[in-house]
Amino acid sequence: MNKKSDLSNPELAEIYIITLFSRLYESWPTSIPVTAQDITGIEFDMESLFYPDAPAIPKEWNVCESLLNWLEMEGYIFGDRSGGDVFTWRQCQLTQKAIEAMKSLPDPLNPESKRTLADGFLDAAKDLSKQSIHELVKVGMTSLYQQISG
Repeated sequence: MNKKSDLSNPELAEIYIITLFSRLYESWPTSIPVTAQDITGIEFDMESLFYPDAPAIPKEWNVCESLLNWLEMEGYIFGDRSGGDVFTWRQCQLTQKAIEAMKSLPDPLNPESKRTLADGFLDAAKDLSKQSIHELVKVGMTSLYQQISG
């Protein structure tokens, strides 16, 4: 994925949630390492921050870090962030709360099938086209949010 500076923070967060949840769901129940680079697809050398005239940390990395903190605070992910920087989780895993929310909702792109939102996330993460993500997010994230906050 290329740098998406033209996207708003909510649009970036939607893409990152799909990317993160699909990766964590595919590896469940095993915890996996997660980095901002993995989720955003943007490379950045953290060691460059120690040099004069260091480049700024990409906006996308800051959005990703804030999103990971929010998802943890809301109880959707947990893991081990020790020994690294704020953009790195040594181990990360979906909670039962996240899995239940994803599996309790139908796939908004195929509502008549027996597919769930989790299936839709996996498909969208493989496709990563803006249209498929937008459609899934438009319906699915609203349903997921209602499920989460209900």
